[in-house]
Amino acid sequence: MNYKRILNKDSICYGILLICVIIFGFLSFNTAPTFNGLPDVDSAVFQVMGRGMANGQIIYKDLFDHKGPIVYVINMLGYIISPKAGLFILEIVFMYLGTVYVYKAAKIFLGDKDISSIFISLIYLCASFLYMCGGNFTEEYAITFLSMGMYYILKILYEKQYEKKLNWIMIGLTFAINLFIKPTYISVWIAFGIIQLICSIKDKKIKDLFKYILYMLFGILIVIIPVLIYLILNSALYDFFDAYVLTNSKYSNFTIAQRIRGFLTLISNYEYYVCLLIIYFGNALYLTNENANKRTKYFILIFTILSLILMIWAPNSYAHYLIQLSPVVALSAIFIIIELNKLNNKFKDIPVKFIYICAIILFLGSSAYISSIRLGNFNKFKEDNKIIINDMNQVKELIKEDDEVLALGNSCWYYLLLNKIPRCKYFFQTPIISYDTENILNCVNNYIKESRPKVLIRHKDLYSVNCLRKNGFEINKEEYQKYNTKFFEYYVLKENN
Repeated sequence: MNYKRILNKDSICYGILLICVIIFGFLSFNTAPTFNGLPDVDSAVFQVMGRGMANGQIIYKDLFDHKGPIVYVINMLGYIISPKAGLFILEIVFMYLGTVYVYKAAKIFLGDKDISSIFISLIYLCASFLYMCGGNFTEEYAITFLSMGMYYILKILYEKQYEKKLNWIMIGLTFAINLFIKPTYISVWIAFGIIQLICSIKDKKIKDLFKYILYMLFGILIVIIPVLIYLILNSALYDFFDAYVLTNSKYSNFTIAQRIRGFLTLISNYEYYVCLLIIYFGNALYLTNENANKRTKYFILIFTILSLILMIWAPNSYAHYLIQLSPVVALSAIFIIIELNKLNNKFKDIPVKFIYICAIILFLGSSAYISSIRLGNFNKFKEDNKIIINDMNQVKELIKEDDEVLALGNSCWYYLLLNKIPRCKYFFQTPIISYDTENILNCVNNYIKESRPKVLIRHKDLYSVNCLRKNGFEINKEEYQKYNTKFFEYYVLKENN
């Protein structure tokens, strides 16, 4: 066996990155085997959808949520691999893949400067995990495929590998995957499409453009065909359209001023200033570099602008929204590192490697600490979570294997704690009940009336309680007996009903 070939520089770098991802994962992911709290709201929904798929339920038709099918497939595969650790393993794999592709993209510009490329990859990791908030979000998976797409686009624009079919196929494939995760995560492909279209017209290479589009279309169809087959065979095509297109369009009913205010609030609340400065200075340095590849230069500029616009387009101010900018931050940081390396060539006595190592330790240490306390393994809500988990034992004693349970509001972790697959299509109701009140209210009321779930559980958060009450939902106190705990109340079906 040729050990020198196996233990080359890249292999060692990949090993270092894997170790860093695993450490971050154990500190930050709610799915880590060492974590004994509750997942975030979105993560709990995705896990319920994934478990439902694994147990034969049809997403969008039997269980409703309005994200793309890919995230549910990931959660289903995690559950099939292992109910306790499978999803954690997949999260590690996806984060590692994204980190490796950022490393490979950095090497396109930095060449054999491995420590610089590792540094860029770790900036990407820190910018992601700082805002992970427990993980299993759409952004977490989307940045992996965004980083992969970015790498293959740079292979074409910067290295001029136009005739390599794999590049185009992978660009199409990663685009389709992200389109089926969440449609706002496609900035890198839009930017590339604009540049490629302009350049093809300018160079009078329209025939070549159609050829490249066919290659990309092949990659797109690899993703789209299985999704369509699944939806058509299960008569869920309209349900998918209703959830993914119509419901998401209702969510988008915000003014530009509201979106900008939300973005500024997000930046301020989570102190995203350093990352924004990296994006600004990195782009400024590359744009003013007269020797830079023009097509690459304008691609990166458009990619950055579109990413920020789509970031602003988000209707709320959740920390995990910031994860989607991580590839832009990493790409921008490359051009700052290039300038720093030029300074090093002028001043040979500067201990660059030592500075890199110190910066890496500082970034990793601070990022690991912050990510672990933002809904990670050391978050401030963990003690509250323990009380909820302990109080759920009261509910477990009341239900049998065949008994049905309905969580009211948006606290789907109760299904996970009880190991129950919901039988109500709208297994969570807020905030979506505000956008389709009559339909959701009728569905939930009919389910309670016909299926007679043994227990109804409502988390004591004012938003969900008020939202349900405002939209006309009330629990029939004559049929259900109310019990109180510190953080949730549950209603048990009376025996004579």
